[in-house]
Amino acid sequence: MKLLLSVILFSLSTLVAAQTNRLSIDEVMGNNPTYGQPGSLKLIVEPGIDELLRRYKEENKSKPQIDGFRVQLYFGTREKATEIKTEFLKNYPTTKSYISYLAPNFKVRVGNFRTQLSAEAFLVKIRKTFPSAYIVADKIDLPDID
Repeated sequence: MKLLLSVILFSLSTLVAAQTNRLSIDEVMGNNPTYGQPGSLKLIVEPGIDELLRRYKEENKSKPQIDGFRVQLYFGTREKATEIKTEFLKNYPTTKSYISYLAPNFKVRVGNFRTQLSAEAFLVKIRKTFPSAYIVADKIDLPDID
């Protein structure tokens, strides 16, 4: 949703800079309004916005996610993040783990928990091995359907 809003805001901001190859909504609809009158508005339609929206929807379909929780193990350098993830996978090979980049650091998060309670139960289980771990709200992968 944030990506969609960013795309729309970016598109609208570029409309102010240049007006080539763009149509107003009134031109598309065949209306002939008088601009400059109080209360008149000229809405500009960017030709490429439909393609961007189509791509956004398509990408979200290929990676369906829902709101949930994960346990964050680490936030820092790439080397240490890789080391932490490897150590985690040795101890818990059936639990999914993820490394993501948030400039200039890397995060290691594990699990796909639908409730905070299940994330807390897992946190208790790994607390001895990863004492600085904590729970974070995150988008999680949908469970596999067998």
